[in-house]
Amino acid sequence: MPTKITTNIHTHLFSADHAPSAQVYFLLRGALQSAARRYLRFVLDEDAPTTVEMLQKLDRSLDRFEPPWPKIFELAIAASGLAGSVGLIRPARLIDMFTTVARLNRDETRRILGLDAKEREADFLESLIRRKDLAIRAKSPFPFQDALCALVADLYAAHERNAKDLGRVSTKEVWTRFINSPGASQYDRVVALSVNMDEAFLQEILPGLTTSPKIDFDSQAQELEALAAEVTAQGRVTLLPFLCVEPRGYDAGELLERVQTRVGKDKPWKGLKFYPSMGLHPADVRLNAIFDYCQDMSIPILTHCSHGGAGVRGSDRNYGDFSSPDEWETVLDRLANRESDGMFKLCLAHFDALEAPLDSPNEISWSNRIIELMAKYDGKCGVELYADVAFDLINGDTDRSIYAQNVKWVQDRGLADRVLFGSDWWMYLYECVDEQHFIEQLSVDKGFWKNADFEAAAKRFLGGM
Repeated sequence: MPTKITTNIHTHLFSADHAPSAQVYFLLRGALQSAARRYLRFVLDEDAPTTVEMLQKLDRSLDRFEPPWPKIFELAIAASGLAGSVGLIRPARLIDMFTTVARLNRDETRRILGLDAKEREADFLESLIRRKDLAIRAKSPFPFQDALCALVADLYAAHERNAKDLGRVSTKEVWTRFINSPGASQYDRVVALSVNMDEAFLQEILPGLTTSPKIDFDSQAQELEALAAEVTAQGRVTLLPFLCVEPRGYDAGELLERVQTRVGKDKPWKGLKFYPSMGLHPADVRLNAIFDYCQDMSIPILTHCSHGGAGVRGSDRNYGDFSSPDEWETVLDRLANRESDGMFKLCLAHFDALEAPLDSPNEISWSNRIIELMAKYDGKCGVELYADVAFDLINGDTDRSIYAQNVKWVQDRGLADRVLFGSDWWMYLYECVDEQHFIEQLSVDKGFWKNADFEAAAKRFLGGM
């Protein structure tokens, strides 16, 4: 029997009641964008490097359904059922997401997504195209945005009807589902991440979608704080809540006081969570005093750092770009040159999935930059950089081969003791069955990561919590 992982550094314990329909919109939109990159070699010059500017153009062209999107959808529909592993979105897993997280009836979800009984990817894509055609006939300047909004509005209307009958999903219920998931009982420490969506989704009004959650973030935070105290007091699992920081809606002084009174070793919240793709720039000057406090007190921070996930856009930028590791370098340089007896500990979550060959000049991969920054900020100058592998689900023999090579690349550079295990519970459910399945995907102690490295990294990052 392989040694068990005892620390999960990355779980989400907010309920669906906190997530407005805009979040579902951006999750679906992000899934389409991420998967469409696989098709770039078919619709663009396959010998040309995939640049950041190219990806930004791809993002901006989606709402208007401009080239290369018609070709991408044509190819995706043609490939459906023949090479499902390279498809845009797997309908069965979409249904899993909405039945598990939004508590929708499977038949109703299938109907809204436009699927037949076989849940074919082609049906889902053609359903979106039909909605897009309706928006074009209505002379919409953003036909695909409107099509996706109409789909999400229908899904959320069904969720609202269901929620009236079943009641809201409390944070405690989400935790109960998590700890009862096969494989989760092995954890004795769990970091619970909160996400503040209250201000972010007010920044971009989308047609027919709600921007305000039924349960505001402070109410969710109170639930999580109480749950963490209750679970930890029971003695079997230590639940470590990380407070999400969202500077909009507060001045710098209020924001600092909010963190100082709540977060720290002997305080209810044990670390901070950042979600830059919601429009939060890490170099925002309002965050400087908070980062100084975290460095002085050695408070760990975990930040979303992958192209996907939920988010809002800033001006004409791809919302994912806010989460780039490059956005943090200015912050880290300032803190590395600051006098402090503590340590600034930052985890760049998801490691960009380590899914592209690290030695390929024609691939845009944040993994390379994360590795460079981890080598640079090794703790010797008051800044210690980590990465986690949350949501790293590897499908297909080729992907697994590349992933194995990239893991070895990280290990050979002596960085494995700063790579953290996290499953990304709640967010990965449409891709994965349970915790045990996730661990098996990573081949822990069987060829990819080693449990001993995960445990050493967790001890180092959490500082003995």
